[in-house]
Amino acid sequence: MAINESTAAQRTLEALGLTEEAMPLPRVVALIPLALARLVTLARTDPEVREALRREFSLTAAAGRAELTDAITAGLAVDELRTAQLYLPSGLGPAEWEPDRETLGLMAEVGHFGFAREGSALYFSDPVTGAVGTLSGEVTMRALATPTITAGTINIAPRLAPVLVGELSALVVASKEVTA
Repeated sequence: MAINESTAAQRTLEALGLTEEAMPLPRVVALIPLALARLVTLARTDPEVREALRREFSLTAAAGRAELTDAITAGLAVDELRTAQLYLPSGLGPAEWEPDRETLGLMAEVGHFGFAREGSALYFSDPVTGAVGTLSGEVTMRALATPTITAGTINIAPRLAPVLVGELSALVVASKEVTA
């Protein structure tokens, strides 16, 4: 589902009992990206939000490495990768998150499917060879993603629209830009 930025802003003003004279719509719209980022933070403690923000990304591993650039552009919440679920086409997974490549190398052994992030790439341990740097092929990743905005439309799950309005409301109140 999608919701228009203006609609989200209007619902926020209605929820707060404010008029556009008290808080112009463009000011509320300007807060939407921050409210969307706050949804990812909320997902840490709210399983319903977490599940609604999970998206599936297809990665291509070559020599044990997969670039995340396209996934990041599509909203991947990089700071939340430790909660990602990665699977191989064989169904093997989820992969085990390792905090860095060094730990990934130490944990690598036959049967261990692990991953670590460095920069804009993921590195994998190969469960077949037990080595880092040999896995090649498709990897499916289910991970948290910040909802995106395209041409004034927020791409968000329907059940998150009221949560977004709540986050926007909190930001409007905190902005102290409301003039009575």
